[in-house]
Amino acid sequence: MLDALNYIKAARALSVPAGLEVSQSGTGAHAWIFFTGPVPAETARRLGTGLLREAMALRGQMSLASYDRLFPSQDTLPAGGVGNLIAAPLHGKARRDGATVFLNPATMEPHDDQWAHLSSLGRMTPREVATAANRAGRVVVGAAVERVEAAGSTKTQPQLPSVMHARLGAGIRLEQSELTPAFLATLKHAASMKNPLFYERHRLRLSSWDVPQFLRSEVLDPGCPVQIVTSGPLAQRPAQQSARIPSRAVRELSPWPSRSLANGRRSGPWPR
Repeated sequence: MLDALNYIKAARALSVPAGLEVSQSGTGAHAWIFFTGPVPAETARRLGTGLLREAMALRGQMSLASYDRLFPSQDTLPAGGVGNLIAAPLHGKARRDGATVFLNPATMEPHDDQWAHLSSLGRMTPREVATAANRAGRVVVGAAVERVEAAGSTKTQPQLPSVMHARLGAGIRLEQSELTPAFLATLKHAASMKNPLFYERHRLRLSSWDVPQFLRSEVLDPGCPVQIVTSGPLAQRPAQQSARIPSRAVRELSPWPSRSLANGRRSGPWPR
Protein backbone atom coordinates (compact mmCIF):
# COMPACT_ATOMS: atom_id res chain seq x y z
CA MET A 1 0.00 0.00 0.00
CA LEU A 2 2.82 2.43 0.90
CA ASP A 3 4.56 1.65 -2.40
CA ALA A 4 1.42 2.60 -4.33
CA LEU A 5 0.97 5.81 -2.33
CA ASN A 6 4.49 6.92 -3.17
CA TYR A 7 3.86 6.06 -6.82
CA ILE A 8 0.80 8.33 -6.72
CA LYS A 9 2.94 11.07 -5.18
CA ALA A 10 5.55 10.68 -7.91
CA ALA A 11 2.82 10.84 -10.56
CA ARG A 12 1.34 14.04 -9.15
CA ALA A 13 4.73 15.74 -9.32
CA LEU A 14 4.67 15.22 -13.11
CA SER A 15 0.99 16.18 -13.39
CA VAL A 16 0.11 12.58 -14.21
CA PRO A 17 -3.43 11.78 -12.98
CA ALA A 18 -3.47 8.37 -11.31
CA GLY A 19 -6.19 6.44 -9.52
CA LEU A 20 -5.50 4.36 -6.41
CA GLU A 21 -7.28 0.99 -6.30
CA VAL A 22 -7.16 -1.36 -3.33
CA SER A 23 -6.19 -4.87 -4.43
CA GLN A 24 -8.45 -7.90 -4.27
CA SER A 25 -6.65 -9.08 -1.14
CA GLY A 26 -7.49 -5.81 0.57
CA THR A 27 -3.90 -5.37 1.76
CA GLY A 28 -2.21 -3.98 -1.35
CA ALA A 29 -2.98 -1.38 -3.97
CA HIS A 30 -2.68 -0.65 -7.69
CA ALA A 31 -2.16 2.67 -9.44
CA TRP A 32 -4.06 3.25 -12.70
CA ILE A 33 -3.26 5.83 -15.39
CA PHE A 34 -5.85 6.30 -18.13
CA PHE A 35 -5.29 7.56 -21.70
CA THR A 36 -7.59 9.25 -24.19
CA GLY A 37 -6.41 7.02 -27.01
CA PRO A 38 -3.96 4.26 -27.96
CA VAL A 39 -0.41 4.75 -26.66
CA PRO A 40 2.62 2.68 -27.73
CA ALA A 41 3.44 0.15 -25.03
CA GLU A 42 7.06 1.31 -25.04
CA THR A 43 6.02 4.87 -24.19
CA ALA A 44 3.61 3.76 -21.49
CA ARG A 45 6.30 1.56 -19.96
CA ARG A 46 8.84 4.38 -19.98
CA LEU A 47 6.38 6.53 -18.08
CA GLY A 48 5.60 3.74 -15.63
CA THR A 49 9.22 2.81 -14.96
CA GLY A 50 10.24 6.46 -14.59
CA LEU A 51 7.52 6.99 -11.99
CA LEU A 52 8.59 3.82 -10.21
CA ARG A 53 12.18 5.08 -10.00
CA GLU A 54 10.96 8.33 -8.43
CA ALA A 55 8.73 6.40 -6.02
CA MET A 56 11.74 4.33 -4.95
CA ALA A 57 13.67 7.52 -4.19
CA LEU A 58 10.78 8.47 -1.92
CA ARG A 59 10.54 5.03 -0.33
CA GLY A 60 13.91 3.32 -0.42
CA GLN A 61 12.50 0.02 0.83
CA MET A 62 10.64 -0.56 -2.43
CA SER A 63 11.98 -3.61 -4.23
CA LEU A 64 13.29 -3.46 -7.77
CA ALA A 65 10.89 -6.35 -8.39
CA SER A 66 8.25 -3.63 -8.69
CA TYR A 67 9.49 -3.08 -12.25
CA ASP A 68 8.17 -6.58 -13.03
CA ARG A 69 4.65 -5.75 -11.85
CA LEU A 70 4.06 -3.06 -14.45
CA PHE A 71 1.43 -3.30 -17.19
CA PRO A 72 1.91 -3.42 -20.09
CA SER A 73 4.63 -5.89 -19.16
CA GLN A 74 6.53 -5.65 -22.46
CA ASP A 75 7.06 -3.24 -25.34
CA THR A 76 5.75 -5.43 -28.17
CA LEU A 77 3.02 -8.01 -28.60
CA PRO A 78 4.46 -11.53 -28.23
CA ALA A 79 4.30 -13.60 -31.40
CA GLY A 80 0.94 -15.34 -31.44
CA GLY A 81 -0.06 -13.64 -28.20
CA VAL A 82 -3.08 -11.57 -27.30
CA GLY A 83 -1.36 -9.08 -25.00
CA ASN A 84 -1.38 -8.82 -21.22
CA LEU A 85 -4.21 -10.12 -19.10
CA ILE A 86 -5.00 -7.90 -16.14
CA ALA A 87 -7.68 -8.09 -13.48
CA ALA A 88 -10.10 -5.19 -13.88
CA PRO A 89 -11.19 -3.14 -10.85
CA LEU A 90 -14.72 -3.04 -9.36
CA HIS A 91 -14.95 -6.81 -9.32
CA GLY A 92 -18.31 -8.18 -8.11
CA LYS A 93 -17.93 -9.90 -4.74
CA ALA A 94 -14.58 -8.24 -3.98
CA ARG A 95 -16.20 -4.85 -4.50
CA ARG A 96 -18.92 -5.70 -2.00
CA ASP A 97 -16.16 -6.52 0.48
CA GLY A 98 -14.53 -3.12 -0.06
CA ALA A 99 -11.76 -4.40 -2.35
CA THR A 100 -10.92 -3.60 -6.00
CA VAL A 101 -12.41 -0.14 -5.46
CA PHE A 102 -10.77 3.25 -5.87
CA LEU A 103 -9.63 5.03 -2.74
CA ASN A 104 -9.41 8.65 -1.75
CA PRO A 105 -5.68 9.04 -0.93
CA ALA A 106 -6.55 11.70 1.66
CA THR A 107 -8.71 9.35 3.74
CA MET A 108 -7.68 5.91 2.37
CA GLU A 109 -11.38 5.07 2.18
CA PRO A 110 -13.36 4.17 -0.97
CA HIS A 111 -15.02 6.94 -2.90
CA ASP A 112 -18.77 6.87 -2.25
CA ASP A 113 -19.54 6.99 -5.96
CA GLN A 114 -16.94 5.01 -7.86
CA TRP A 115 -18.26 5.95 -11.31
CA ALA A 116 -18.35 9.64 -10.45
CA HIS A 117 -14.75 9.43 -9.29
CA LEU A 118 -13.66 7.66 -12.48
CA SER A 119 -15.47 10.20 -14.64
CA SER A 120 -13.63 13.01 -12.85
CA LEU A 121 -10.21 11.38 -13.08
CA GLY A 122 -8.11 12.99 -15.79
CA ARG A 123 -7.00 11.07 -18.86
CA MET A 124 -3.76 11.72 -20.70
CA THR A 125 -3.43 12.28 -24.42
CA PRO A 126 -0.74 10.28 -26.24
CA ARG A 127 1.32 13.47 -26.56
CA GLU A 128 1.04 14.15 -22.83
CA VAL A 129 2.14 10.58 -22.09
CA ALA A 130 5.22 10.96 -24.31
CA THR A 131 6.11 14.31 -22.70
CA ALA A 132 5.72 12.94 -19.17
CA ALA A 133 7.74 9.83 -20.06
CA ASN A 134 10.59 12.01 -21.34
CA ARG A 135 10.47 14.10 -18.17
CA ALA A 136 10.46 11.01 -15.97
CA GLY A 137 13.70 9.84 -17.58
CA ARG A 138 15.15 6.38 -17.99
CA VAL A 139 16.11 3.97 -15.23
CA VAL A 140 19.84 3.30 -14.99
CA VAL A 141 21.47 0.41 -13.15
CA GLY A 142 24.94 -0.99 -12.50
CA ALA A 143 27.90 0.93 -13.90
CA ALA A 144 25.58 3.54 -15.43
CA VAL A 145 24.68 4.83 -11.95
CA GLU A 146 26.91 7.85 -11.40
CA ARG A 147 25.14 9.83 -8.68
CA VAL A 148 22.51 9.62 -5.99
CA GLU A 149 19.11 10.36 -7.50
CA ALA A 150 17.27 12.49 -4.96
CA ALA A 151 13.49 12.53 -5.06
CA GLY A 152 12.26 15.54 -6.99
CA SER A 153 8.64 15.15 -5.91
CA THR A 154 9.16 16.22 -2.31
CA LYS A 155 10.68 19.14 -0.43
CA THR A 156 11.75 16.76 2.34
CA GLN A 157 15.37 15.82 1.66
CA PRO A 158 16.85 13.72 4.52
CA GLN A 159 20.58 14.09 4.94
CA LEU A 160 23.05 11.28 5.47
CA PRO A 161 24.43 10.93 9.01
CA SER A 162 27.87 12.29 9.85
CA VAL A 163 29.19 8.72 10.19
CA MET A 164 28.07 5.59 8.36
CA HIS A 165 29.17 2.03 9.04
CA ALA A 166 29.99 -0.74 6.61
CA ARG A 167 31.25 -4.28 6.79
CA LEU A 168 33.16 -5.75 3.86
CA GLY A 169 33.30 -9.51 3.45
CA ALA A 170 31.78 -11.51 0.65
CA GLY A 171 29.70 -8.39 0.06
CA ILE A 172 29.07 -4.99 1.61
CA ARG A 173 26.79 -4.85 4.63
CA LEU A 174 25.33 -1.44 5.42
CA GLU A 175 23.10 -0.35 8.27
CA GLN A 176 19.80 0.33 6.56
CA SER A 177 18.79 2.68 9.37
CA GLU A 178 21.70 4.97 8.44
CA LEU A 179 20.69 5.35 4.79
CA THR A 180 18.32 7.92 3.35
CA PRO A 181 15.58 6.57 1.03
CA ALA A 182 17.24 8.11 -2.05
CA PHE A 183 20.66 6.72 -1.13
CA LEU A 184 19.25 3.26 -0.43
CA ALA A 185 17.40 3.24 -3.76
CA THR A 186 20.56 4.36 -5.56
CA LEU A 187 22.62 1.60 -3.99
CA LYS A 188 20.02 -0.99 -5.00
CA HIS A 189 20.16 0.18 -8.61
CA ALA A 190 23.96 0.34 -8.57
CA ALA A 191 24.05 -3.25 -7.30
CA SER A 192 21.87 -4.49 -10.17
CA MET A 193 22.25 -5.14 -13.87
CA LYS A 194 19.99 -5.58 -16.87
CA ASN A 195 18.83 -9.14 -17.35
CA PRO A 196 20.01 -10.23 -20.84
CA LEU A 197 17.28 -12.87 -21.03
CA PHE A 198 14.54 -10.29 -20.48
CA TYR A 199 15.75 -8.09 -23.34
CA GLU A 200 16.49 -11.06 -25.61
CA ARG A 201 12.92 -12.29 -25.20
CA HIS A 202 11.67 -8.78 -25.97
CA ARG A 203 13.82 -8.66 -29.11
CA LEU A 204 12.38 -11.99 -30.25
CA ARG A 205 8.86 -10.85 -29.33
CA LEU A 206 8.50 -13.67 -26.82
CA SER A 207 6.66 -13.46 -23.54
CA SER A 208 8.77 -12.13 -20.66
CA TRP A 209 6.35 -13.34 -18.01
CA ASP A 210 8.18 -14.33 -14.82
CA VAL A 211 11.49 -13.07 -16.24
CA PRO A 212 12.87 -10.21 -14.10
CA GLN A 213 13.95 -7.07 -15.91
CA PHE A 214 16.93 -6.57 -13.61
CA LEU A 215 19.26 -9.03 -11.87
CA ARG A 216 19.63 -7.84 -8.31
CA SER A 217 22.46 -8.58 -5.90
CA GLU A 218 21.10 -6.67 -2.91
CA VAL A 219 19.38 -8.65 -0.19
CA LEU A 220 17.46 -7.46 2.83
CA ASP A 221 18.81 -9.79 5.50
CA PRO A 222 15.80 -11.37 7.23
CA GLY A 223 17.94 -12.07 10.28
CA CYS A 224 18.97 -8.43 10.64
CA PRO A 225 16.20 -6.33 9.09
CA VAL A 226 18.03 -3.06 9.79
CA GLN A 227 20.79 -3.97 7.36
CA ILE A 228 21.17 -4.27 3.63
CA VAL A 229 23.51 -6.88 2.22
CA THR A 230 25.06 -6.36 -1.18
CA SER A 231 26.84 -9.42 -2.49
CA GLY A 232 28.04 -11.04 -5.68
CA PRO A 233 30.09 -9.65 -8.57
CA LEU A 234 28.38 -6.25 -8.34
CA ALA A 235 29.42 -5.72 -4.73
CA GLN A 236 32.17 -3.27 -5.70
CA ARG A 237 29.79 -0.95 -7.54
CA PRO A 238 27.99 0.39 -4.43
CA ALA A 239 31.38 0.97 -2.82
CA GLN A 240 32.52 3.01 -5.80
CA GLN A 241 29.21 4.85 -5.82
CA SER A 242 29.55 5.65 -2.12
CA ALA A 243 33.09 6.91 -2.57
CA ARG A 244 31.85 9.48 -5.08
CA ILE A 245 29.40 11.12 -2.69
CA PRO A 246 30.94 14.44 -1.61
CA SER A 247 30.04 14.16 2.05
CA ARG A 248 31.83 13.47 5.28
CA ALA A 249 29.38 10.65 5.94
CA VAL A 250 30.64 8.56 3.05
CA ARG A 251 34.29 9.49 3.33
CA GLU A 252 34.18 7.96 6.80
CA LEU A 253 32.54 4.79 5.53
CA SER A 254 35.15 2.06 5.76
CA PRO A 255 35.53 -1.57 4.67
CA TRP A 256 37.76 -4.05 6.46
CA PRO A 257 38.73 -7.72 5.99
CA SER A 258 36.06 -10.32 6.57
CA ARG A 259 37.99 -11.71 9.53
CA SER A 260 37.22 -8.46 11.36
CA LEU A 261 33.47 -8.81 11.01
CA ALA A 262 33.11 -10.27 14.48
CA ASN A 263 35.36 -7.65 16.05
CA GLY A 264 33.04 -4.67 15.73
CA ARG A 265 33.17 -1.61 13.52
CA ARG A 266 35.55 1.17 12.79
CA SER A 267 35.47 4.24 10.59
CA GLY A 268 38.01 5.81 8.30
CA PRO A 269 38.46 7.14 4.76
CA TRP A 270 37.05 5.06 1.93
CA PRO A 271 39.92 3.90 -0.31
CA ARG A 272 39.85 5.49 -3.74
